[in-house]
Amino acid sequence: MESKDFGMFGKVTTFSIDPSMDLDSVIKSLASLDPAFDPPPVVQSPTSAATRGSPTLPAELAFGTKDCANCGQSNATLSCGGCFMAEIAQIRVWYCGKGCQRQHWSKHKKSCRARQKLARAVEVINQLWTAVEMATFLSQIEFQGEKNGIITIRQKKVRPDPLGWTGLPIIRNVSSLFPAGTSDDIQRAVLFDHTCNEVIIFGRQLLDIFIKPVCKEMQQVSVMTKNHALRVQCLDDQHNGIGHNPILVTLPTTEKFVIDFTGAQYGWKERLYTWDTYTTHRATPVGPVTPLITRATYDALPGIVNCAPNSLQKASILIRDFAIKGMTAGCNVFLQTCGFSADALLSLPKADFDKGCGDLVSLAKGGLDGALQDLQRRGIGRVFYYDMGFNIAATMTDADVQKWKEVWLTEEEMASAKGNVNALKDTWITKMLDSGLGALLAGR
Repeated sequence: MESKDFGMFGKVTTFSIDPSMDLDSVIKSLASLDPAFDPPPVVQSPTSAATRGSPTLPAELAFGTKDCANCGQSNATLSCGGCFMAEIAQIRVWYCGKGCQRQHWSKHKKSCRARQKLARAVEVINQLWTAVEMATFLSQIEFQGEKNGIITIRQKKVRPDPLGWTGLPIIRNVSSLFPAGTSDDIQRAVLFDHTCNEVIIFGRQLLDIFIKPVCKEMQQVSVMTKNHALRVQCLDDQHNGIGHNPILVTLPTTEKFVIDFTGAQYGWKERLYTWDTYTTHRATPVGPVTPLITRATYDALPGIVNCAPNSLQKASILIRDFAIKGMTAGCNVFLQTCGFSADALLSLPKADFDKGCGDLVSLAKGGLDGALQDLQRRGIGRVFYYDMGFNIAATMTDADVQKWKEVWLTEEEMASAKGNVNALKDTWITKMLDSGLGALLAGR
């Protein structure tokens, strides 16, 4: 078993805890979070030539006239470095200079810390959820191209799907959909297309670990998006709408922020916005603010209840659940090993947080990979044909694997057919009959 050095956090061997780990440095780091500490450094404002609809909101849209939070003077050029999170958010508190910042610190201090912890929590989950989506991508689509920000896809038309002959897994490498040289932004847009509810439904444990402790309330809101930098359009789907369900959080300070973990489907870089910024430049609310949808509510939806037992939708749910379980286990092992809560991790000085975040994400991804490798070893999620129409389903239990392992074609049988689909069908039907599965072919 391979040991991983966590630096200030000690060592972890796979998922075993090293009893000799020293937490003194962690305790000292936490002790440094004294309410009287000096205000964070200021950050010089960069100039931006971006326009609306760009991947990152330009400063003139996100911040308006950049009024000093202390004296109100416009066109401030410095901002608080404590709650400014590059990449993940366009959120800043502006000042004319260090003098105004020091005068305002007693008022801003509580808000600064709350914002910082929220932004860090979003940063952690953004990395984790991207890993989940990439590791469990199951969509049966084909990339058609991109022009002027419109990404065109269509449902895979090949029948029978070649995955079924030999029982290949339904999980796909998302990068394999695209020609060489396709930008990461385009790939991310397709990866996150129509997935806004998935992080709420399947990733709720992650939200509860990292977001819930730093906020007063988590809700969701229905919006219609606008000003897209990219947009995915499916040629086979008449529902190419722009409806979207981001997360609305209220901090203990009563400030409201929008978390949009799947904004990449619109080409957006930020994941965290103030409510006013989001509803002005990214989306228009079209429905009431509601509690987060629960897993029980999702499982009771007619479209889920009425799915066939081995449908791809049911299989995808099973695979997601295993992946999240493994990832959550990795997160919990890290926190238990370090001896403190997620809230404490999010409160560490920047260098310590960056190190801890990297180690946590690494261990969480290891848990995810381990869970998926276990499913693959067992044969869960392998594709088979279940009727004369050669429609596909997927194995979900060990019993399923035992049933179909005698039907999946061997390398020799595939070679013998020489790519002739009718020959492959004949061989498949014969093997189903020989395995006592003829009733399925008759639709019984």
